[in-house]
Amino acid sequence: MSSSARWRHASCAAFTVLALLCTSALAGCSHACAPQGWPSSLRVQLTGAVDEVADVGLCVGDVCVPGEGEDPDPALLDLSGVTEHRAGNWEFTMLSTPAELTIRTYTAEGDVVTDTAVELEWHRVGGTARCGGPHAAVVTVEV
Repeated sequence: MSSSARWRHASCAAFTVLALLCTSALAGCSHACAPQGWPSSLRVQLTGAVDEVADVGLCVGDVCVPGEGEDPDPALLDLSGVTEHRAGNWEFTMLSTPAELTIRTYTAEGDVVTDTAVELEWHRVGGTARCGGPHAAVVTVEV
């Protein structure tokens, strides 16, 4: 092999190694976050006269889920779902993490038992600090 051929071969090999090093180094610098929403959970723990409560609603401003005495707007159902886990504990799933809201409790007849304004402390329970992720909060309401 001639010296110019060796030089081209060595130059090509060096360039390939340099390109691989740069690619792997830069790959660690770039981190794209997937554009998506995460379901966050809010646990409402009721204390006191829990037996009086047949339903629990979340209100932000004048909008409550579920709606009072009627089927809630389907658009609101996409934003929040509720499951009663056991007496006095209600778990809500939502795509937002409001700083404050009102917890409204209802009797089986639909009468309002309590209307309690609360401030929520959300804690990230998944994902990353950079890209975000699901959050959880717990609040206690006296009935």
